[in-house]
Amino acid sequence: MTIDQILTLLVLAVVVAALIWDRVRADVVALSGAAALLMMGVVRPVEVQAAFASPAIIALASLFVIAYALELSGLLDRVIASAVRMCKRFGAAGIWMLLSGIGFLSAFLNSTPIVVLGAPVVRDVALTLKLSPKRYLMPLSYIAVLAGCCTLIGTSTNLLVDDMASLAGQPRFGMFEISPVGIPVAIIGGLYLFLFSGRLMRRTIDDAGEVQERVAHSPLPVEAQVGDATLFAEPRPLQ
Repeated sequence: MTIDQILTLLVLAVVVAALIWDRVRADVVALSGAAALLMMGVVRPVEVQAAFASPAIIALASLFVIAYALELSGLLDRVIASAVRMCKRFGAAGIWMLLSGIGFLSAFLNSTPIVVLGAPVVRDVALTLKLSPKRYLMPLSYIAVLAGCCTLIGTSTNLLVDDMASLAGQPRFGMFEISPVGIPVAIIGGLYLFLFSGRLMRRTIDDAGEVQERVAHSPLPVEAQVGDATLFAEPRPLQ
């Protein structure tokens, strides 16, 4: 192995460890890794500039802007209001209808910003119906990922592969070229989540209101003294 390969593996190991440690933001960790490779001379400035100027990166950033524009324009608020009315009418089935709509949007607006915008909606609707949000937030993420694999712009990995194929001299992918494979996989995955996600994720007390209610009704000792361990453990004779 060359020195550059060893340095790259070391930086990659540090980046992965920092992401697992989860004390520093992911974007800071990624940019720090790129800066370290640049300072060590593993990559040249022109190569770093070319990476940030990649059409895949520009397309992904543009999709984030479009998704944020939907929120600022007020259109998202109208969608939320309609979703709340639908879910109040159909109950839990309405939430799954909402998840299906979010999955459809993620196929054309990239799955990541759609999940960022849709997660608060699903959470609030579930709390309104007095259901556990945990049972629907994880399926939301998986449905968005599955639907994002139906089109070229649905997920960032498709854009990156398309860009790499173009750089290698291969023809670019079409918008719906992967749809014959992605759509059946998305349908099968969505049905699996609908049928089995409730069994895989047990009901847990993860709502703030339920936690506060449990705390409010918990019996507390009124004569407890700070540092008095006899309230929690009986003294045992020494062996």
